[in-house]
Amino acid sequence: MEKIVRWELEARGRVQRVGYRDLVEETARMLNLVGKVGNDPEDDQLVHVVVQGPESTLSEFVKAISGRHGFADATIRTGNTGEPDPKLVRFAKERGSPEKETLERSDQSVLILDNMASTLGGLREETHKGFSELGTKMDKGFTSLGAKMDRLGDKMDRGFRDSIASSERLHKDFTVRFNRGDASYGMIGKTLARMDKNLEKLTKAILALAQESHRAARAAPTKTRAASRSKGRKHAFR
Repeated sequence: MEKIVRWELEARGRVQRVGYRDLVEETARMLNLVGKVGNDPEDDQLVHVVVQGPESTLSEFVKAISGRHGFADATIRTGNTGEPDPKLVRFAKERGSPEKETLERSDQSVLILDNMASTLGGLREETHKGFSELGTKMDKGFTSLGAKMDRLGDKMDRGFRDSIASSERLHKDFTVRFNRGDASYGMIGKTLARMDKNLEKLTKAILALAQESHRAARAAPTKTRAASRSKGRKHAFR
């Protein structure tokens, strides 16, 4: 089991009225160390710490309370070391006079409020900057979108115009072809009409010829019989 030792430390820097004693107390209790921490009554940049426990844990404790922590900034110097004090059974924060404690709390509150104001100011500035950048990006986006829509509209207009022109050309071509076809059909109709008239004339001529042939055929036997009777009478008188 590691030997228990006691260290006396001095924390120098911005260590009073910034919550540094609370940090030391919380760290020591978290590491299961015992001892005490208190402000120097004459030097407001000095805090005294007495801590005891395993040496390796004490080294870890010193590292944990050194440097910047919130508003505090401490440099640790190790003073006397020695055997553990049996009177130290917990870690305690030594308090000064009520006036000093009240002043320290007040100073801490002012620091916290100042930090909050600074943080909010920075946040407000960052938010404003973010909104400005967002607005600029949105403007660029809308401008780009508008340009794209304009180009699309131009393409659609050209497409519609080309479609209309093609439809007009197709209609004109169809009309010309239809008129030509109509003219051709008209000529064919006239030719058929003339052929019909000629056929009618031919039919009438054929009918007339047939009727004439029929009359001629009917008349021919009558003449032959008359000639025969005349010849017979001539033979009789002879």
